[in-house]
Amino acid sequence: MLIRRGFKFELKPNGMQIQLMKQFCGCARYVYNRTLSLERSLYKKDNKHSFKYAEAANRLPEWKK
Repeated sequence: MLIRRGFKFELKPNGMQIQLMKQFCGCARYVYNRTLSLERSLYKKDNKHSFKYAEAANRLPEWKK
């Protein structure tokens, strides 16, 4: 018989950690939305276009500037 156990953790970040978490979430949302928009526009031009992680990852340094 397999016994599964779960654990719950509660984070109690201080003010600086809260700010960094919000910044991280904002950056992740920005990258996701920008990549999604770009991939949709490329797909509209060519229906055979498929998402490639390497292409998206190569754009990150440019977007960081």
